[in-house]
Amino acid sequence: MSGENKGAQRKLSEIVGREIPYVPCQVHRLNTLLEHSCDANAITGDFFNVLETLYVFFTSSTKRFTFINSELSKSEVALHVRKLSKILWTGGAESIKVLWASLEIVKILNKISTYCQLDSNTKATALGLSKKLLSFDFIVS
Repeated sequence: MSGENKGAQRKLSEIVGREIPYVPCQVHRLNTLLEHSCDANAITGDFFNVLETLYVFFTSSTKRFTFINSELSKSEVALHVRKLSKILWTGGAESIKVLWASLEIVKILNKISTYCQLDSNTKATALGLSKKLLSFDFIVS
């Protein structure tokens, strides 16, 4: 929007025949503030990195994605892991709700880490994520 030469602001100014002032989106400003605030604190930054890793772990395999969805649908609160959004803060909030409402994810990760038909890398990643989710810093965050 803010491009002086080829942005939407310049194009709209040409169409209207007068200069249109640039008005930044307050929602994006707030999201940028929250994102940079979280990155400034190592523990909080690590918290959101774990959430992103958890999302990637389950969605990068159709077996794991199907497994977590079937397990979570059995629980009282049927939620799903969500991708964190760089633009909208609600993506982070939705990801946190999944973990807050259901510690089933830790049980699911423990099942994956002991499942005999999976490769050792998947088992190790599941075990590492499980331990990370149960760590003091993660729980307090």
